[in-house]
Amino acid sequence: MSVESDRPSPHITGLPAPLSELPWSADFVMQAIEVLPVTLRDAQLLCLRPEHADSFIVGWPARAKPEEVALRAVAQTGLESIVLHSTSWRQAGEEVILTYLAVVSPPASRFVRRWRASYVSVVITPFGSIAAAASPPAS
Repeated sequence: MSVESDRPSPHITGLPAPLSELPWSADFVMQAIEVLPVTLRDAQLLCLRPEHADSFIVGWPARAKPEEVALRAVAQTGLESIVLHSTSWRQAGEEVILTYLAVVSPPASRFVRRWRASYVSVVITPFGSIAAAASPPAS
């Protein structure tokens, strides 16, 4: 069974096999990297998700730095990371998933069609005056 021939999309090439298809190996731990690519388009935040899955998750090989795994996964899709930030981790069954937010350069429109793109509403709420809180009290 060839992983390449079983890909659900002709646009996905060169990515590692899905976690469900990886055999057990001492080279892999029960951990995964989830990447949430976002970009700006038309002055709005655009969230990109693979057309074949709810989120973009890749295996985390043992001894590999998680940020390098995430950067490589983003690059293999043809996106260019500007900022990569580890946002959280969670336990899902027996594995731990480390999530990264990847701010990427705006891709071409034809590229966005390969992903399920959705605009996300962002509301910025002031959190008080950091400068005032950090200033020493007036004497």
